[in-house]
Amino acid sequence: RKAIERFRGDYVYLRPDDPILKGPGLQAFEARGETAVMVGWSAYGMIGAARLAVERGDRVVRYPYGGENGPAPETVAPSDRWAAFQAEVRPRLVQPVQIVPGGSPIAYVRALRGGHSLIILQDVPEAGAPVRRLAGAERPLPVGAVRLARAARVPLYAIEASFRGGLLHLDLDGPLDGDEQALLDRFSARIREQPWAWTLWREFVQG
Repeated sequence: RKAIERFRGDYVYLRPDDPILKGPGLQAFEARGETAVMVGWSAYGMIGAARLAVERGDRVVRYPYGGENGPAPETVAPSDRWAAFQAEVRPRLVQPVQIVPGGSPIAYVRALRGGHSLIILQDVPEAGAPVRRLAGAERPLPVGAVRLARAARVPLYAIEASFRGGLLHLDLDGPLDGDEQALLDRFSARIREQPWAWTLWREFVQG
């Protein structure tokens, strides 16, 4: 069962335009018409966050990664074609709503003031970032979702991703309180509950 769940995360790349199933927390959030900072861990990658941002017109804070804008899948070795295909799908989905980190945080505040919620995955290692503990390892992580939500005076929610009936199911939990490490501890617990869903094991084991 766990293996099937993990395969579904990759399957989303083949059907990236399938509808999203929305849980009660997300439905209630949308009914209130709120603007917020939504933060999550890389459950089944970042396609879920991207799909939600595209549908809602929100913004995703992320660095391009993993060969994006690289060679076309049909031009690489067969063993590399799946990764190249994924790298081709991600920019198509994400670039229209993407904010690349770096420089002044004014782009974040401007997006929030413009009525766009921000979606941040807070488990992605980044050289030079503060060292924090996640999933039993200390890594430089670009924390900041808690601080950003407080500075912008908007609520902070956690994104929960899963699959139901073969479709991506997203929900929100919150508003959340606590500091940055408390948020990472929350995601550590979720990673331990669903280790098959996390796509960053290699980065943390090798880091």
